[in-house]
Amino acid sequence: MTGMASKCMPELVEEADEFSEETCAARSWRRRRHVPAAAWVAVLLGVALLSIAAVLTVAARDGNGVPAAAPLPLELQGLEAEGPGASPKPRPAPKPKAGPAPTRLAGRVAPRQREGMPADLPREATEPFEVGKLVSKHTGMCLDWGDVIVTQSNCNATVKEQRWGDSPWPRRLMTSDFRCLDTSGKFPHVWQCNGGAAKQRWGFDDKTGHIVLDSSSTGQRRLASAHVEETCLACDDAGITTEPCDPAAPSQQWEFRGFEAGATGPSKVDPLAYLAPTIPGWKAGHVVNDHTQRCLDWGATIASTVPCDSLRGQQIWMYSEHKRVLQSRNLTCLDSSGKYIHVWKCHDDKQTQQWDFATDTGLIYQATVDGFRCLEANRTALFVETCDPDKKMQRWRLGSIFPSSQAVSSKDKVVVMAVTG
Repeated sequence: MTGMASKCMPELVEEADEFSEETCAARSWRRRRHVPAAAWVAVLLGVALLSIAAVLTVAARDGNGVPAAAPLPLELQGLEAEGPGASPKPRPAPKPKAGPAPTRLAGRVAPRQREGMPADLPREATEPFEVGKLVSKHTGMCLDWGDVIVTQSNCNATVKEQRWGDSPWPRRLMTSDFRCLDTSGKFPHVWQCNGGAAKQRWGFDDKTGHIVLDSSSTGQRRLASAHVEETCLACDDAGITTEPCDPAAPSQQWEFRGFEAGATGPSKVDPLAYLAPTIPGWKAGHVVNDHTQRCLDWGATIASTVPCDSLRGQQIWMYSEHKRVLQSRNLTCLDSSGKYIHVWKCHDDKQTQQWDFATDTGLIYQATVDGFRCLEANRTALFVETCDPDKKMQRWRLGSIFPSSQAVSSKDKVVVMAVTG
């Protein structure tokens, strides 16, 4: 047994009697399992590295424990999905912050959709509208759209239901509240304009005096004559009807007269001046200075007053009674920051674009740290000065293209915005 103990573990020779062959084999196996200290150090170092990696992974996760996503490509930024398999949807755009006052009045403001405006107005607004009243040569009465059904009634230039605009593209006769002459039912009536709908392609033919349903495929051409195969609007004692066109029929003869007294033809106006005043919450027209009798005009960028021109888009201003804005086709706003009164990209919270219009005094003014400052004009410049209701250069009025008043209520708040021509 002593020899076996010696082979097994020399330091235990003295206990050789207690060793058996089986015990020696067990001790030898445990001896072979012994791991050197250097190996333990390597193991501990590996564990430490794994722990550090786990901590970094947790730090990269968001608050819900979901791994943070890699940045999206530029073309996908701003989109997010509602769930697995859902289509991406745009994230709400952040509210723009008012930037510093412009120091150089240059550049072009990108067009935006106007609030409350029909989507096709910018396309139509490239050409002037012919506007006026349609008078029957047979009865001497005016075409009146009343509530919906078109009738005839005694002419009155102040009645909006007798105002018609002849849109050149697409061809249609429009009311001032964006409805069109329509014959899709039993009676001629007005209905929401529907692009180039076949039953809405009505126009006044100034060559024959007929109101003709344009039979062309697009409704984009100017009418030159009324043919018997086309449909014309007729007016007689029975009311307003549609008939095959007949150049000899007195009931089909009409005149298109402007709103001015003694007008023999239609008036030509900027479309926005005709259509915008009937949008809920908005009014439109010329802003006329009492001293110069000239119109507020934004020109290229610098605002001024120039002789009034109903066809010049830069003189048609529309304003909101609640947003404190006078708005243009490209939504630039009258701004008093800097050396000159000018138009600039609109910011809802920019103080220099906030204006009040007090129609009892005619003042257009701003509240500033130095008190109230009023818009003032002479023949060469536009500026703001300390308010003085007795000063004619500070008194303004909203000039309408219609005979009836378009005046705003007292102290309607507006932000002045320009119209692209």
